[in-house]
Amino acid sequence: MEQVYEILLSNKPPLPLIIILITILIILFSTIYILKKQNKKQSNKNRASSFPLPPGPWKLPIIGNIHQLAFSSALIHRRLAELAEQYGPSLRPIRDEEIGKLVKLIGGEPAGGAVNLHQLLVAVGNAMTSRTAFGKVRELESSFLPVARQILRAVGGFNIGDIFPSNR
Repeated sequence: MEQVYEILLSNKPPLPLIIILITILIILFSTIYILKKQNKKQSNKNRASSFPLPPGPWKLPIIGNIHQLAFSSALIHRRLAELAEQYGPSLRPIRDEEIGKLVKLIGGEPAGGAVNLHQLLVAVGNAMTSRTAFGKVRELESSFLPVARQILRAVGGFNIGDIFPSNR
């Protein structure tokens, strides 16, 4: 027992303890390295199997793309125009196709017939957004839009006086 106290009180750890510690550290770091490498292969395989995302500016976690606007020397609207010029052409075929469908739909109406342009533009905007984000138009769009309109009407009637009636 005295030998253990002498070893602990001395500043020099015993040689076998150092060898064991180094071996454990090497095994630990090797295991972490191998697991990270396998995890990266798995994530690349999953990413390749899912649909490819359109090109776009790189973003940071939590703040997203705000850094590209906030730390830019140009005015915000000019920076947005630069980003649209750089990344917008990749989505042009989707826009062209949806606008072509809109023109055919309007052209197919009888001459002098009424066309609800607001409703058509909202539908085209929804279709372009859906195709850009998800790669296809929603199958249940006809049932989704009326529900979305009801929600917007309900939320649109919000007033701060609803929460604090004494402020009216």
